[in-house]
Amino acid sequence: MQSISALLSLVLITLLQCCSALPRPNSGSDVVTTGSKANQNFIRSDTTCGDPSTAIVISQAFQTGPIIHLLSVPYAFDTVNTMNGAATWVSIRDLFRGWATQQPSTLPLWQLGSSNRQEYIYKIGQDATTKPVVSGFPNDIVIIAWVFPTQVCGSVPLFGAVYPSKTDHIYTTDEDQHAGLISPAWGWSESGVIAYVLPLTSDRGPASPF
Repeated sequence: MQSISALLSLVLITLLQCCSALPRPNSGSDVVTTGSKANQNFIRSDTTCGDPSTAIVISQAFQTGPIIHLLSVPYAFDTVNTMNGAATWVSIRDLFRGWATQQPSTLPLWQLGSSNRQEYIYKIGQDATTKPVVSGFPNDIVIIAWVFPTQVCGSVPLFGAVYPSKTDHIYTTDEDQHAGLISPAWGWSESGVIAYVLPLTSDRGPASPF
């Protein structure tokens, strides 16, 4: 069975191959798209919003050694499980849509790993070359996807929560799920809004954090 470091490296390599700063060509036309939870329609302009038809799915998965939730393209987790011959990554759930390349109004969502690779967080950066600097998180800094820094273009909040005693961070786009997580009975603490992302439109699975 491969080491945890090797398994994480494979996921990270996949991300490096996935998400770059090269913009995709736009179609040049406006389309009507359904918005967020309020189901409000809006007009998307290719000069201000990314093209949702080119967005990719980002999934969340969990492993027990170390105890972490990680974000990646879904096939990275599936590949690691197949190569390892075991369910190293479990509870794989599609979480949101973003872009593999820079789009209008988007910024990179970076992953940052702690010094001992026992904890991972996510933070929006300024651009594709300036890595965010967070004390205690110098490792495995890669771009997960291109997302919005504010709620525009039909995006929804990506909420974060942390379980302090386990240094595990979990994410959801469901407001009710998030409210339940951070209620006193469950032990999770509020991490706020991490970014604004496109909601899922596929049937691959729920946006539950578990």
